[in-house]
Amino acid sequence: MLKVFTHPLRIKLYRILRATDPATASQLAVAVEENVALVSYHLRKLAVHGFIEEVSVPEGDARQRWWKVSSAEGVTIRDSDFSGDPEGAAVYAEVRRLLSNDRHSDHQLWTQQRTDLSQEWADASFDSDFHADLSSDELSQLGAELIEVLQRWRDREHHGDDSDTDRRRIAIQLCAHPELR
Repeated sequence: MLKVFTHPLRIKLYRILRATDPATASQLAVAVEENVALVSYHLRKLAVHGFIEEVSVPEGDARQRWWKVSSAEGVTIRDSDFSGDPEGAAVYAEVRRLLSNDRHSDHQLWTQQRTDLSQEWADASFDSDFHADLSSDELSQLGAELIEVLQRWRDREHHGDDSDTDRRRIAIQLCAHPELR
């Protein structure tokens, strides 16, 4: 099932859908600069494995297929899921590498284009790293707490004016691991 993500385009499509769903193959094709037939093929592969699903959009054209991620929580996989399974561990390592590359590309794009942002958005954006001495249990607890905070911000109701044009989708990337140098 995880092998579906060993294709970089599928990772891009899944990540875009997590950020913007629902979307059509045509909309996604524009976003990834690929042809619609290729994007449709990869969307169907993601759907076969249950990562995305087709949805009906009442105001949409009935001839268009709309797609969304199957779970708002995304996919959680741990190294321990593949203990005793070298082939699965190798696939997981490749998927992690591709995800890391895709996230790095997003970060590089933000770094290159941040001067195009308004001053308010440029000042509100941040890029930091922290270091702390933690045990593996403490690192697990930190991860759970950070995810809880992020979920609270994602799920909170917006009580402001619906015409708020200053609201944007925000990419938040966290990575915590032992220093290896």
